[in-house]
Amino acid sequence: MKMVKNNIKNRKLKNRKIINYHNLKEPDTLLPLSKKEIVNDFCSFIGQESYPCIGAQTALNSNMISVGFFGCMNHENTSEQICEGLYRYIDAMKDRPSSFLTYIAIFENECISNEEHYENELWDLLFSMHSYDNQKYSWNNEVSNHTLNKNFSYSIGGEAFFLVGMHPQSSRRARRFKYPAIAFNLHSQFELLRENNRFQRIKNVIRDREMDFQGSINPMLSDYGHGLEAPQYSGRKVSKNWQCPYSFRKENEME
Repeated sequence: MKMVKNNIKNRKLKNRKIINYHNLKEPDTLLPLSKKEIVNDFCSFIGQESYPCIGAQTALNSNMISVGFFGCMNHENTSEQICEGLYRYIDAMKDRPSSFLTYIAIFENECISNEEHYENELWDLLFSMHSYDNQKYSWNNEVSNHTLNKNFSYSIGGEAFFLVGMHPQSSRRARRFKYPAIAFNLHSQFELLRENNRFQRIKNVIRDREMDFQGSINPMLSDYGHGLEAPQYSGRKVSKNWQCPYSFRKENEME
């Protein structure tokens, strides 16, 4: 595919610009060295040859990745900071419509011991974010707020998101980043791909590349619009009896 020619390694990743360091007051040029190193690590991670997610690589090449840095996943201020960053991301998406614009939350001080630990931290954080967000916004009315419903998607700022969890203990190479992180992708991007008849083609390329990258296809991944979405977020292989430890409100609690 023209979009995914092996030009990643031929480009200088050190010159990549990641937009919108939302929780830093300094402009990009004044980003602390430690965070610049994390950005470079993330660019190199996504830019690996045969990395499965061509959408992430396209976003990287197009400077359409927005990053927020946080300490620990469940620090008392983290959920509020991520929500505010996502609100800005949603506004940016309206100003810069794209099929591949993603928001990455990186937790530079978080230590993850195993996949189940990450999953627990993830859902604790998502519920805390929901508690903050629900004071301002209702759940997106086009998706379900019930995690065992096939129409479930996570909602922030009234928008539906598909989440991809990453951490150093992941059994899947494509999710095994050296820092715990979460990629937030607007569902509207998947709908746009479908409308443009690009979704199936991209899905097939991703799965072919995952076979090359990992040697197998992630057993937890379902096609967009099919199967349960919530169990896929952490990347851990879970049983059919999986249940989310939390429930999410549909209506804004202020209504």
